[in-house]
Amino acid sequence: MKVILLSYMDDSGAGKAAVRLRNALIKIGINAELWVHKKRTKYSKIIFNSFFQRLIIKVFSKLNYLLLKLQITKSKEFHSIDFFSLSPVDIINNSDADIVQINWVNNLLSVKDISNIKKPIAWRFSDMWPICGAEHYVQSSDKRWINGYSNKNSNIKGWDLNMKMWKKKFLFWKKPINLILPSKWLNSCVKKSRITKSWPSVIISTPIDTNIFKIYGQSQCRNYFDLKNKKKILLYGANLINEERKGYKIIENILQNYSSFLSEYQIVVFGKENENLLKEYKNIVILNYINNEKDLAKLYSAADIFLLPSLQDNLPQTGLEAQCCGLPVVTFNATGTKEIILHKKTGYLAKPYYPESFIEGINWLKNAIDDKRIIKKNIQKRAHFIYDPIKIAQKYKSLYNNILSKKYL
Repeated sequence: MKVILLSYMDDSGAGKAAVRLRNALIKIGINAELWVHKKRTKYSKIIFNSFFQRLIIKVFSKLNYLLLKLQITKSKEFHSIDFFSLSPVDIINNSDADIVQINWVNNLLSVKDISNIKKPIAWRFSDMWPICGAEHYVQSSDKRWINGYSNKNSNIKGWDLNMKMWKKKFLFWKKPINLILPSKWLNSCVKKSRITKSWPSVIISTPIDTNIFKIYGQSQCRNYFDLKNKKKILLYGANLINEERKGYKIIENILQNYSSFLSEYQIVVFGKENENLLKEYKNIVILNYINNEKDLAKLYSAADIFLLPSLQDNLPQTGLEAQCCGLPVVTFNATGTKEIILHKKTGYLAKPYYPESFIEGINWLKNAIDDKRIIKKNIQKRAHFIYDPIKIAQKYKSLYNNILSKKYL
């Protein structure tokens, strides 16, 4: 069996998930290739090789970006449109793939391109974009993605590109596609959407390399990052540290209003930062984005509690990685993040979205660690069982076989 995985990139959150799946499938003997536009690792192939093609994509991406400026919205979420695109559909349809799996493909495949793929398809959703307009996530109060986008329910000033994109999807995606959802929460969203509610779906977690993400000696790991403070370490990390959806405002609120409580801890933050917003606070160490997975695993092992304050998320890999390294997680009892932990066993589920409840969770976990109610090895054992790459790859293989035997669409 040959599987081609399509992804815009092979790094960051969704790209990293595609790489991990590709590697897991290869381990069980599936001929898996990852085709991308932006290549950063050794695990992928560039779908458009010529300089001219890549230049066109760069220009089209810029035009789409500028076009989005015509839409005035209060939403700070990432938006993607495809009014300008270079289609790779002929390359895909003429390939020797048995299965084509779509991942995060914005700026690689257009809405129409997806409908024109002739190979058997599976689609792993990384976020809400396929069921929304141009948005990748929407606030819980916004029901346009459920009811359909129209002028009557528009919350946009200027050109409503969210409505244009949703109507385009509704027009072209008439044939159901086999969906893979990493979280129960996103699967529940899919079943509410007018576009996808009748499409077949399965819930399969993201694989994590348990040979890398495991418990390492805490004192050695602290020395490795020059974290000499003897206090317990609270760790927070995201691709973009100050992304609002990832809970930056919660972290900022805690830093501003709970300084006496936090004086008991050393706070360590990793990831990219658009502005130097956190440097004004005391007792905080800011690290860069960590590409090396073993270094990242060592950072989790150096910490005592992982902070995951996302307001909305699918199944963030930072939470999975932390759990695989035996690190208890405090997060909100909402969306996909609540599925990562067992409350008061492998972490703490705080009341959405109260900073004081989040603080209660940190305090509860600290005490539970001190009196051995929370054991790192138990957290690691559960996470390694759930996110084992071989086990997850076998679930994908079963899905692919069902698709090829036409048990599924």
